[in-house]
Amino acid sequence: MAKFKSDAQRKAVMAKYNEGRVPQSRHMMETQSEKYNGWTNWDTWAVNLHATNDYQFYHSSHVPWVKNIARKKKRGIYDRKQMVPAIKKYYIKPIIKTAKEDGDDIDINKVNAVEITEALEDEADDMIKYREV
Repeated sequence: MAKFKSDAQRKAVMAKYNEGRVPQSRHMMETQSEKYNGWTNWDTWAVNLHATNDYQFYHSSHVPWVKNIARKKKRGIYDRKQMVPAIKKYYIKPIIKTAKEDGDDIDINKVNAVEITEALEDEADDMIKYREV
């Protein structure tokens, strides 16, 4: 995974990477089967991809969210019904903003926030299992 010293450096690398690439149109993505790489759809998959592949976001937001879920589960106070709206507002929206800057057109209305939350819960369960929290 690439480490960037600044957001400007990350954007420059992404711009160079995307140079000359033929972007996949929204129409092409929507005509594919409902599932995309094991996720509900392309938008949900793309959110997870950006969350787990962006070094800065991963360490500043993804890991703290997973640890928070793990701590709440361990104390027996975890409530998915409260977590899903928080994930959508404070976890997914920033990812989409960054993704748009990188040229990905993710539609927040198509992102399955429950599935993203479940993925974070799975990581939290692993943290508990391996006593990382």
